[in-house]
Amino acid sequence: MAEKSVEDYLRLWNLEAYIEKFREHSIDLNALQVLSQDDIKDLVPSIGHRALLTAQIKALKNVINSPPSNSLAIEQTTGVATGGVETFYVNPANSSLSHLLNDSLINSLPMIDDGLHLQEEEAKCELYNYLNSTNEGRALLLQFGESGLLDNTARRRLCNIIIGRELKDDPDCKIDSARFYQLAYEITQVFKKELSTVYFIPYVRFSPGLKTAAKGKLLDCYRHRRREFSKSGLIKSRKRSASESSSCSSATSSCTLKLRVEEVADKLEDPSCSSGVNIEECMLWLQNSCDPWDTVEKFWDLTAKARFKKFSEESMTINEYYNRFRALGQASGIYLLLKDFTTLYPGCDDLLYNHWPLYRGKILDLARNRIRIDPHVKEILLCCTNNADEDTLNTAAFMVLPFLMSTATIRRAKTKKQWRPSRLEAQEGFITHVRSADQLEDTITRRKKKLTELGFTLQPYIVIVGASISEIHEIYIVINDVKYCASQCVRYRSTSIIHAVDSCFKILFVLNAEYPAESSNVWVFIQKGFYKLSTKFDKIYTTVNSLMNELGLHASSSSV
Repeated sequence: MAEKSVEDYLRLWNLEAYIEKFREHSIDLNALQVLSQDDIKDLVPSIGHRALLTAQIKALKNVINSPPSNSLAIEQTTGVATGGVETFYVNPANSSLSHLLNDSLINSLPMIDDGLHLQEEEAKCELYNYLNSTNEGRALLLQFGESGLLDNTARRRLCNIIIGRELKDDPDCKIDSARFYQLAYEITQVFKKELSTVYFIPYVRFSPGLKTAAKGKLLDCYRHRRREFSKSGLIKSRKRSASESSSCSSATSSCTLKLRVEEVADKLEDPSCSSGVNIEECMLWLQNSCDPWDTVEKFWDLTAKARFKKFSEESMTINEYYNRFRALGQASGIYLLLKDFTTLYPGCDDLLYNHWPLYRGKILDLARNRIRIDPHVKEILLCCTNNADEDTLNTAAFMVLPFLMSTATIRRAKTKKQWRPSRLEAQEGFITHVRSADQLEDTITRRKKKLTELGFTLQPYIVIVGASISEIHEIYIVINDVKYCASQCVRYRSTSIIHAVDSCFKILFVLNAEYPAESSNVWVFIQKGFYKLSTKFDKIYTTVNSLMNELGLHASSSSV
């Protein structure tokens, strides 16, 4: 088999965003193996991506320089819910990023090189031959083999075929992470446009408070089969180990809240050093005044670094931040937050406006082809006539997004409550449609009460008012629990749905806010697909990767 290039490896490791950077610095396979940590830091600014690259390079060198190991030194957790998938614990005190993933696991991955037990062509041949030996498999090959891109139904069918083969001789068979990796890789060799991350992402525990759950369509299928077998009595269920955590715990988000802005703000220049301005006096003025607005804007810009630092150090809630700087509660307060986003993430201002028109039609077409029986989607799509204006088409496309992705069970670690929102609830957590202005207050109150009972807070979200999506006459971004306001919430009026989505995303980011629980996957899709922003604390959604793949959206390349 021909030797792979650095570009091939970066694609296999889902780091294709850095191909141009490596090419620019003339890094070939030999240079890749001798990169220092400083070199890697210059090439890959994202800590998460850098950690994965370091681990993969170390594994690659091990494979090239020594015989492959067949053993896996891993910590096992068992249970029907987890299906025997391994847990990787990363000691935060260990400064070597190459320990991010278990070395022996990486050494066993089929993505590494020729020295492994299963080579690329053999992997493709094995799965291809098996699919070709079954009627269901042949149907998939005939329908999707040439295009190389499956739809969601085909992915489920493929996973059922593969997991059925794995459990054929032993229904209680444990499939470990190395095998899931191998199976996901084989799929990408048969169906060239599929992504391995759609089918399997391992569980990685960075610390007790920061973890990434094992996910993927293969794992979902495996767990479903085990539940069915357990209910029928074919296998005995196993209890979870005490160390195992839920797939959507709030632990990760609690770490995200105070680090996303803090890390970016540290890179900002301190204006007091160059202009001699007393930043503390400017901060004090902002805490007590909202007028004149020209002064508000001037002092807001000057205090950016200091405000972000104070916000993070004092672990302020959104309510506390709004009460501290009351100019945010004014109608023009939205522009202060948008200024902050521009300061923190220069070059990202117009990305949604630039990219959205290219994919709006694809999103609507996907909704038409995939979801023809859901009454809510039907109602939305009925407004997309040939005479529909831009705002109507934009609103329709944004509102069908939650229906194009599956939802996940959300668990709160403190209350032990869990909730699996429906797609309609996901849509309402993203954009709530109110038929008349009279229903606005009651709708906000009911939503807040429902989330409180489930153990969640009401995060910034969008409300549109109108008889139908083609007759929208008011659009708001709702910020709840600002106690000095008569209605206990701030509503920023927006001029269009794309302006509302753009502004709401930027507000969520600069306020270090969690995404609304029901629609978190939608916001992650927008973040990665359109703003191209990636943080080391991002939740990973298989359903987001899958939708981006179907739409031809490239993975995020800007890291913060």
